[in-house]
Parts: sequence; structure tokens; C-alpha cells
Amino acid sequence: MDAWRMSKAVGLRAAMTILFALSLWRYITHKEAHDIPKYRTFLNPPSSTFDIWILIYAWLGAFLIRAWMPTTREIPPYMSMLYMLFTVAFAIDIIWMEVRAGGYTKQAAIPLALLWMVVTAAYVMVGHHMEPFVVTSLLVTSREHVYTNVSAVDLAWIRVPFTLWWAWVSAEAVLALVELFEDVARHEVGLYVAALGVYSVVSAAFLLTMGDLIIAVVALWFLVGIGEANRHQQQDTETRTAVAAMSSLAILMHLGLLALLAIHKAWRGPKTPHAPGLRLSGSQAPYQPLE
Repeated sequence: MDAWRMSKAVGLRAAMTILFALSLWRYITHKEAHDIPKYRTFLNPPSSTFDIWILIYAWLGAFLIRAWMPTTREIPPYMSMLYMLFTVAFAIDIIWMEVRAGGYTKQAAIPLALLWMVVTAAYVMVGHHMEPFVVTSLLVTSREHVYTNVSAVDLAWIRVPFTLWWAWVSAEAVLALVELFEDVARHEVGLYVAALGVYSVVSAAFLLTMGDLIIAVVALWFLVGIGEANRHQQQDTETRTAVAAMSSLAILMHLGLLALLAIHKAWRGPKTPHAPGLRLSGSQAPYQPLE
């Protein structure tokens, strides 16, 4: 049984490594060739904004390297499932890149939707087991929920990269969804206002309920890119001005909410053993790092 488990673990890591390497290779190839079309929407940020993928690949690469490090402890069952989701996600990621690079921008929304669902499952799993680093007050807390992993090391090398990955895939899903409606809306300002409004509200909801700072940071990165892309364009001035104004308003909302919640937590937040200054309210199970 131990030999079977060992071979299964090695097989999962090997599959993760192969799919990750293939995805990274195709990303670099397409980036150098500039053959992936831009999203045909006024929400499309500058190409430099999409360079966040470099950070995502680097951080997930660190997660992969750490997965190969020898350990004397048995890997928790949820980590095996996380490895499988990681492998499937990068297989879909390759398909998404190739379909979009082939010029099938609308059809590319299908693999992107699948990628978003798989990465969402991975994010939910990580979020359920690994305690976040919380610097803001929360609207909702749970003292009943027990995090099986409170390691700061695992937070940095597992929860953070998967949160970063999910947050940016969600942003690209918004772009793809708006692009699908472009043929019907024909650059209607209402479409962009609705998209930015919903995106901002959802991002704020995650900050209020989970305190996941990474999601807020990615949202700010995305919104700043949208504003920058529309601020200096000469065509369709009215629509672009409205989009730039809406993105600026969303940025101010995020920054104001972050500052307000951080100040509230520092001033009035719980400081009990169950909820010290920088931890989510809730009980914690003793757990050692994965290495």
C-alpha cells in the first residue's frame, strides 16, 4: 500500500511538472510572437497588465518545486486532490491559449470558463484548509470553522499563489464575458458600467467576508490597467471617458474600503487568543508545515 501511495504521489507530481512546463513554454512562445489577440472591449488593459502571468507562473513554479521536496510526513488527502486540479487546470490552460492564439476568440471563452471552474475548486479547497493572513475587519466570521493548516510557510507557498491565480483568471473571465456581449451591445456604456460594478462589488464582498488581501490587490491591478488603457485614447472618447471614470471610482472604493477595514481592525478588532490582530476569527487545529 505504501509503495502504491508513493508511486501515485510521484505520478501526480510528474504530471503536474509536465503540464506546467508545457503551459509555460506555450506562454513564452505566444508572448514573444505577440499572436494572442487582445480582448475586443474597452475594458482590455495594456499588455503590461497581463504580465501578471509572469508572477503567477513564478509563484506556482515555487509551489511545484516545493511539492517535490522530500518530507517525512504523510501528505494530507486534500493535497493530492489539489495536485490533480493543478494538472487539469494547466491542461485546460494550454487549450485556452492555443484556441485564442488561433484567432477563435469567442470559442476560447469555453476553455476559459472550464479553467475558471477548476481553479475556483482549487482556491475553495485551499481556502477551506489554510488560514489566511487577515489585516482587515471582517463582516462575517466563524468560530466553528477549524483550519487544518495554520502554517505561515504553507500560506506563502500554497494559498497565496492559488489565490493570485484564481483572482486573475476571474479578471480574464470578465473580459471574455464582456467581449461576448460586444456584438449585441455595440460599445454601450451600460455594459461596461455593469461589468465594472459587478466586478467591484464581488471583489469587495471577498474582502469583507474572507479578508483575502490578494484578491483586492489583483482587483486594483486590473482596474488601474483599465483606467490607463482608456485615459489616453482618442477614439470613442465619450465611452472611454466613462470607463476611465468608472475604473477610477472603483479604485477609490477599494482603497477606501481597505484603509477603513484595516484601521478598524487595528483600533477595534478582536485581540483574543482565538482572534489575534492579524488572524481570522476562529479556532485553529495544531498542524505542522508540509515539509
